[in-house]
Amino acid sequence: MKRRGVGVGSVVAGMLLAALPADGAEPVRALLLYGGHGFRTNAFFETMRTLPGIQLEIARLPEALERLKPGLHREFDVIVRYDMARAGTAEQVRAFRDLIAGGVGLVALHHSIAAHPDVPDYARLIGGKYLLKAEAIDGRDVPRSTFSHGEQVPVHIADREHPITRGLEDFVIHDETYGGLWVAPDVRVLLTTTHPNASPQIAWVREEDRGRVVYIQLGHGETAYSHPAFRALVGRAILWAARRDAAP
Repeated sequence: MKRRGVGVGSVVAGMLLAALPADGAEPVRALLLYGGHGFRTNAFFETMRTLPGIQLEIARLPEALERLKPGLHREFDVIVRYDMARAGTAEQVRAFRDLIAGGVGLVALHHSIAAHPDVPDYARLIGGKYLLKAEAIDGRDVPRSTFSHGEQVPVHIADREHPITRGLEDFVIHDETYGGLWVAPDVRVLLTTTHPNASPQIAWVREEDRGRVVYIQLGHGETAYSHPAFRALVGRAILWAARRDAAP
């Protein structure tokens, strides 16, 4: 088992390096948003800062909400959300959706699926929702979602042809599970799990007009941050969302 883990780490580390922009290409400019949920900030920020080929700026929500509107494409190629901001008007969320639709990529991680719980536009953009309370979606009553800390989560590569997951093997990660997620019907599922406390779909992609959107449910705590498969997935998701697809 130990030998297999080392092999997987080597493979995904090599994949992440292989996904780097070509020599001479500008790095991907990414804006990382956080706020509304506690986490190990130093460990997570270090993980994100050390992803190759990515130039990172970090901003806090809700203070940065006013920046998230068309025109920000001149500063950033991708927005990465690791927040659970509950503030934000429908107009602000709509401006953010317009920013993504205009061609800026979006990578949403872990608890960001619970952000802006009262603005349906955000859930439609992300392609899913963690329900903080039971509600009706598309005419169907959906119960409140659940979470469970400290689980050993088996992860299955459901789509082996997508640039984000191509070449990855199934793995196990110590992480938090979310159960009872609402998942939009238009997503392309990349990762699934059979964990009994989790919704089966744990990573997907979709397109919002000219913008590419990725959601990855993994990413709670230092054990997850340091997992080579998590690093590879997030790094490749950012590059894909910026239309810097890795070579096959």
